[in-house]
Amino acid sequence: MSNFIIKILLLFILGAINISSVKADMNDPLQSRINPGIVAKLFPLAESLGAPTGTPPYIPVYGTDDNVTIDETVLAKWRIEFLQVEAREPTDEETKAKIDSLKKSQFGFNTETGLKKEIGFLFSTYETTKAKGYSGDHFDIIVGLKADGRLAGSVIVELHEPMICPTCVPQTKLTALHETFIGANINRRVNLNSGTGGGRGYDGVTGATISATLTTNGIITAAKKILRQTGLGANEGPFYLDVDSFEEHSWPDLVNWKAVVGKTFTREEIRKELDPQNEDYLKNPEKKFTSIYTGLANPASVGKNIFGGKWYSYHVSQLATGDNLLVVLGSGLYSWKKNQYNRVTLVQKDKKWKFTQDEALKTTALRIKEKPNLSQIGLLRIPKEWGFNPLEKWELEFTVDEKLTKGIFSLSYDLPKQLITGDPVALEDAGLRPIKTAFLGLVRESKLNGWQSEWAQQDYSIIFLLFLLIILTLLLIFQKKLSANKKIHSYVRLGFLTIILTWMGWIAQAQLSIVNIISYAQALIQGKGFIQFLFEPLMCIIFVYTIVSLILLGRGVFCGWLCPFGALQEILFKFGRFVKLPQINIPYWLNERLWVLKYLILMLIASTIIIGHDSSYALIEIEPFKTAITSYFDRSLPYIIYAGILLIIALFTERFFCRFMCPLGAVLSFLGRFHIFDMIPRRPECGSPCHLCESSCPVQAIAPSGKINMNECFQCLDCEVEYYNDSRCPPLIFEKKSTLQALKNN
Repeated sequence: MSNFIIKILLLFILGAINISSVKADMNDPLQSRINPGIVAKLFPLAESLGAPTGTPPYIPVYGTDDNVTIDETVLAKWRIEFLQVEAREPTDEETKAKIDSLKKSQFGFNTETGLKKEIGFLFSTYETTKAKGYSGDHFDIIVGLKADGRLAGSVIVELHEPMICPTCVPQTKLTALHETFIGANINRRVNLNSGTGGGRGYDGVTGATISATLTTNGIITAAKKILRQTGLGANEGPFYLDVDSFEEHSWPDLVNWKAVVGKTFTREEIRKELDPQNEDYLKNPEKKFTSIYTGLANPASVGKNIFGGKWYSYHVSQLATGDNLLVVLGSGLYSWKKNQYNRVTLVQKDKKWKFTQDEALKTTALRIKEKPNLSQIGLLRIPKEWGFNPLEKWELEFTVDEKLTKGIFSLSYDLPKQLITGDPVALEDAGLRPIKTAFLGLVRESKLNGWQSEWAQQDYSIIFLLFLLIILTLLLIFQKKLSANKKIHSYVRLGFLTIILTWMGWIAQAQLSIVNIISYAQALIQGKGFIQFLFEPLMCIIFVYTIVSLILLGRGVFCGWLCPFGALQEILFKFGRFVKLPQINIPYWLNERLWVLKYLILMLIASTIIIGHDSSYALIEIEPFKTAITSYFDRSLPYIIYAGILLIIALFTERFFCRFMCPLGAVLSFLGRFHIFDMIPRRPECGSPCHLCESSCPVQAIAPSGKINMNECFQCLDCEVEYYNDSRCPPLIFEKKSTLQALKNN
């Protein structure tokens, strides 16, 4: 019966891994996959779409730019006229309609096409990069890119990820992660791990981190390709001003790291500064003449702290691409705003630019922590056409034309290295960032990319995992010495399993699952490639070690030593013995029949995958790994109850789930039939007449005949402990007595 089921199982497994992925909408033309809902979500002010252009294709979007700012004076005049005509204030809806109308009238038409100007582009990750997910299948995500090079957003159209499903990780979590990258400047380096541009990084999708990594990579890579293709890609060199990154700072913080620079002069000090020869009597010499500060406000770490998030966004929306924003703050007798800002001159190298009213922007109140008492607030736009380079040193000159004194004083500004970003290697080479290394200083992290970066970021975890695997390998090689002392064996095993559960399971999240096995098998049979799996370094290492151990020793190495959920069950069973709970011993005849159950479960999962039925997602939940290990029991009540029942059973009988229900165990048991070595020793007396090892086996993998079923053996070595115990093993006791008797006779 068992052999028949194994043969049937083989057919089902081959069918499951050979099943072709369903090819749906992503093979249809791009324009047919972009519906009005997608357009409305990514470009709310879109009015029309152009025809697909280029190879790979992208679709231009025409309409009103949501960043267009309106003339507040025009809006104020309209309100007055409305009040005079209607004898009431306009409603919010009427005001919004007027603002939209003003935006459209200001935006104008493209004289060549007769359409509204391009506000962005729509394209798909499928045609653009052919990116693949964790499953090895392509995914189709429609991406919106604004004309200024910033991400408008994305919409998932088609996705075949095993861990993204209603019962696993909802797609809404992945969508939420993608939305945190809206506004990311694609012209610049997007830090995918921390989520530059508002993103929170991959940790927000626990349980599907690799799917999150690969889909986000696909979105950003596709956007960069389209940006180059449209000719909008900026060539800023290896360094540029970091306008996107944000860290919260108080006013003293900004002053201390020279994000803003300033000076304070009394009446006497300013006269000495500008006219040192003048020693005439001066009234109120200690009275403050001015306190004045300046800095670049378009970096978020400066402007967003000074004005607050809402008003910072308003201010930078008034800048054209390539413009910079200068903030000037002052108090005292001196007014630098006099004569429409012509007292202020920007100087860089041999160039000078005089500010006028045209460069002045409307200001708002200071909202920074520990804000200074500065009443004069000014924002000056530095147009791109001036050729100003924010990375180079510059000065701001202030003309003083008072009765007290006349002349020019200046503030020198050298951009702090915290506000410089760019190519990581170039930044480190220039001394702007400390050199980051991985693997104990052997690898320079900034020179890595893709999956290599993922390995570098987890270098300590990888080193610790390799250390654990080396320890386990030594334990198996020297298992005779380990088994020779029951106490040492017990302490070593319990300690090792505790580390596997707490670190490898709950901390490192490296629980191998049937989902991984199916994905690996499909990639192998269907030729989908393995690069996507390298983004999960710990899982890759465990999988390779498991395959090697399967070939050499069979199923027991992984199931008995490396499975976090298996470790949890065994620790609970030992706890049950410690508190003297009753132990449930399943009769061998029933135990042997229950083994078949896990193969039937595996066949059922394989069947649903073959027919493409959604129930495969629910069936995979037979594994409680996600609930008990990956999600820390933070799931809906039915999953918690199911996992809880299995763990309660584990208190009374060892590894019930592993022995009878685990589909992963079924695969490993099947593949482990072809192992090379049998390292657990046997004697002729084992099974007849001795049954000590049989009774000591916690998972009942030893038949009454004394033969060990290696397909069900977990390599715990409990039987081997008894095998070498000369005070319990009957053949050894008999041999010992015989030896003593022979010595007496001699």
